[in-house]
Amino acid sequence: MHRESVFTILDGIVDTDQYKAPVNFPFVLNDTKWEGIIPAGTPMAQVIPFKRESWEHKIGSDKERIEQDKITKKLKTLFFNSYKRQFWSRKEYR
Repeated sequence: MHRESVFTILDGIVDTDQYKAPVNFPFVLNDTKWEGIIPAGTPMAQVIPFKRESWEHKIGSDKERIEQDKITKKLKTLFFNSYKRQFWSRKEYR
């Protein structure tokens, strides 16, 4: 995503739940004077599928906000890799 190239694919979400036709990805040519053929195998677009489901908006409580503030302060106690060293945990994908 967001790699340097002669073109930039515009970010967006394509809802294909009911749309079954090919998707055209809009792009911007970064160098308007560029001419040529994009070599075969050049990565062009990154597609990240995600599950959508109905949800309900919820405003957090003061207790939740205080807990988030504590986490933010703890993150600031280490200069390098703070999130990874204090909160991150390895995941297993099967």
